[in-house]
Amino acid sequence: MKKFGYGIMATILIAMYLLSSTFAFNNCIHHTIDGVNINIYNNTVYLDYVNNSPVFYVGEKKEYIVIPPYINADTEISLIKKLNFKITNDSKLVNLIISHKDINTTTNAIIFAPLPSSKKINTSTTIYWVKDPLRLNKTQVIDYYTYPKKGEIIATYANGEPAAIKVGNKIYAGFKPDKLSLANLIYIFIIKKVASSSLPMILLILTSLLSIISIFEVLKKKLANFLLNIASTSVFVVLRITTNNKDKVLLNKKRKEIYDYIIDNPGRHLRKLSEELNISLSTLSWHLRILEKAELIKSKKIGNKIIYYPVGMDKNDLLLLYLSNTQNEIYQYLLNNDAHLRKIAKDLDMNVETVRYNLRKMEELDIVNAKEDGNKIVYYVNPLE
Repeated sequence: MKKFGYGIMATILIAMYLLSSTFAFNNCIHHTIDGVNINIYNNTVYLDYVNNSPVFYVGEKKEYIVIPPYINADTEISLIKKLNFKITNDSKLVNLIISHKDINTTTNAIIFAPLPSSKKINTSTTIYWVKDPLRLNKTQVIDYYTYPKKGEIIATYANGEPAAIKVGNKIYAGFKPDKLSLANLIYIFIIKKVASSSLPMILLILTSLLSIISIFEVLKKKLANFLLNIASTSVFVVLRITTNNKDKVLLNKKRKEIYDYIIDNPGRHLRKLSEELNISLSTLSWHLRILEKAELIKSKKIGNKIIYYPVGMDKNDLLLLYLSNTQNEIYQYLLNNDAHLRKIAKDLDMNVETVRYNLRKMEELDIVNAKEDGNKIVYYVNPLE
């Protein structure tokens, strides 16, 4: 009788666990893929697939874990920034390289360059994903060249020829990526399978599940349909919010709309947010104060504007949203070397007046400062608060 009682108790406990997991989605916020990328540097993020759609969880262990990428890149920098991945030149941090040329490296790399046996093409076409962590299925791209059928095929063109292959630690991609296709390539490297549970625990769960499966059948179907509707419009992910106060703050539909917009568009100032969301300045200011107080967003003064961004986003990355490619080159250079105008121009092979103009713009944004050093003016990166 005792054994029977213990069996019922175990079944009830597992049922409660499964119910909590099922209903967890009711307390979730849906983000685009760049929205979740902000969180992977400050939280442990896991990945699971529900109805063949990617679902991400903060702090809740699932089948896959997401490893934060620290990327060294000489191409597709603007897309990497839009995806909220961190770019760095620190060799101790770099765990992924993205380059427009083939390189010898032991670090994982994505190479947008041909191999000797590649065939050149240049058309708009569809690629079909074979290795597809974000479940894109297919993507419209500009193709540049094909690859031989070697290594692991990552994606193919409509005619079956390889559009991307993985050879060793490198993925070669023969097309110009958009934001989602680049994210898909990066996620191939940064998701790792979590060690599976012990066999006895699995057997216990399966045995208990058989006795309660009928309870969840309707819930599972409703959940699957819900996620399918979301996945049909874009790649969406789910982030668990664990603080009750944050849940309450986001129950307000208007406030949640503002928060979601800032997640997807970090760095907007008050008037820009007001224009794009069609919300009055007074109403918007009130909601922004509440979101800041709940520690869901932060604000920072850049130049003469106060901009808003999600909690967890690196302020260095935020500043880079405002930099042109030329300004970014100067910024990356000054991170390692304080230097005067002509030295910057010489080392970066730029026109002196081009450097002068861009330094002035960066000073206006408080990204760089200048100081006297003897008879020269030396520029340096402004330390962030």
